[in-house]
Amino acid sequence: MRQPIAYAHGEACPCAISLRSWPPSLTHAFLPEYDRAVTIEIDGRLAARKTLFPDSGGYSRTNLYRLDAQHALLRDADASYAIDLASGAISKDDQRRKAGMFIGSFDIDASKSWTFIPSSEREELERCLCDP
Repeated sequence: MRQPIAYAHGEACPCAISLRSWPPSLTHAFLPEYDRAVTIEIDGRLAARKTLFPDSGGYSRTNLYRLDAQHALLRDADASYAIDLASGAISKDDQRRKAGMFIGSFDIDASKSWTFIPSSEREELERCLCDP
């Protein structure tokens, strides 16, 4: 059974970044729609929360990159989001981009659980169905 939340935290990511997946709704004709939201916690306190795109089928991977000492980047099938690691501020980029050092992915693992998979366990998967 899929876990509702996955966390990225550690040396490469000094604040806790979580990506929540809510149970499916029946808004799509053939696939369940999962709502996803990213939350940033600093020192155990919620700093920011942002809703991401609805995920038809619940299988969209979201990659996490380290841009520099103070910034990270989330990249999903729809967009990319800059994260200020000191304040927790999240902002959607004007255009979807890829940049920085790959930290890991929020994705489905071998046991079909929604989790964070660090780069030490799996290399970056370059393409998704949404890429041209």
